[in-house]
Amino acid sequence: VLHQPRAGLYSAGQPDPGDWSGIAQLGVGTVINLRPEGEMAGRDEAAEVRAAGLRYIEIPVANADAITPDNARKLHEAIGSAKGAPVLMHCASANRAGGLLALAMVTEHGMDREAALAFGRKAGMKSTEAKVREVLDALPAGAKTGEK
Repeated sequence: VLHQPRAGLYSAGQPDPGDWSGIAQLGVGTVINLRPEGEMAGRDEAAEVRAAGLRYIEIPVANADAITPDNARKLHEAIGSAKGAPVLMHCASANRAGGLLALAMVTEHGMDREAALAFGRKAGMKSTEAKVREVLDALPAGAKTGEK
């Protein structure tokens, strides 16, 4: 399932090896894989993505405990590095992708918490929402408004 929480930003579960050319046809220029190597079952996704002419970035998010402000910053930077070109981020089911994106919307963009959670759900967040709420509750007040 391909989610599009906003124009130019897609999230998904694990694409199949033959999906990359279709993803490129959507205008996507950068793929961000949140799955750690141990989940990839020997697949060389980097090679698959690059063969389709796309840029490849890895940010390993092994489980909900890896939905952290540091990984949210890395995701924000990776999306920003696409310079406005469409991006696809994925994990196994879009659950971690949506959760990390929701956190990044608060910590990196200063989005209202409930709006960010709704944005994360639109991107595929399901069971990771509890972890995102926990992380948001633990943030210093300034971090919740995007202040550095």
